[in-house]
Formats: sequence, C-alpha cells, structure tokens
Amino acid sequence: MPADNLNELIKSALVVDDSAVQRQHSVQLLQQLGADLIYEAGNGNEALDLLGLLKLPPSLMVVDLEMPGMDGIELIQQLQQKGIDVPLIVASSRETSLLLSVETMIHALGMNLIGVLQKPLNQHQLRAALESFRPHGTEHQPDHDPQPS
Repeated sequence: MPADNLNELIKSALVVDDSAVQRQHSVQLLQQLGADLIYEAGNGNEALDLLGLLKLPPSLMVVDLEMPGMDGIELIQQLQQKGIDVPLIVASSRETSLLLSVETMIHALGMNLIGVLQKPLNQHQLRAALESFRPHGTEHQPDHDPQPS
C-alpha cells in the first residue's frame, strides 16, 4: 500500500483498551505513523457511546480483547449488528489459538480486518499490517486495465 493510502487509512482512529498504558502506547504508535485524530475508549461500551457521537466513524479501530464491561469480542459483534464496518486491528496478549479464532470470527462476520496482533504492539508490526490491508471488494482488482488479448 503506497504511503498516501496508508495516510488515508490512518487519518482517524479509535483505540479501545482498558489499560491506560497500552492505550497510550497504541496512540503514540498511530501518531508516529501519521494518524491525525485519535479517539480513546476504556471498553466496548465507551467505544459504542463514542461512535454514536461521531459524525463520521474513524478510519480504523484498535481493539483489545479482554476488557471489563463489554470485551473486544462483544464489541466486534455489536459493530457488525449495528452495520458499523470500521477496519479493525485486534491487539491481545492472549494465546495464538484464541487470536486465530477471533480472526476467523471477524472474517465470518464479513468485517474488514487489518490484522490480529500480539501485544505489546510495535511500529513494525503495525505498519506491516496496515500496508498489507486490502478493504473488502479490493482484493482482486488489478492496479491497471487488463491488456487486450
């Protein structure tokens, strides 16, 4: 993904994590990658409340799995039920098997998934996930017109 597309993707973000330290770390990484506007929420309920107040949804969300109140899995299900299709980055320190299950669930819900990343996040893995992301409907589109036969 070219740099201008990366900048467009991370124009605005919502970081949802109950740990203030982890949340701030994610915010700093997104800022380093060029995010202009970053919102923060401490759990799924706060995230849904915030999304309800915004005129436009953020261009991506970073979601922790384990949070009090409404956890990340329930938040993702609520987003799908409400028709809020924001590209997602799931960040967790849980075991790989759970992360793979969450990835499968998100794909089954038909949502845009940027990546499922192990915490603590770092700039390299975040950039790599963002650069490899292709929104639904763009996976097989050529970059140019096909050549005539």
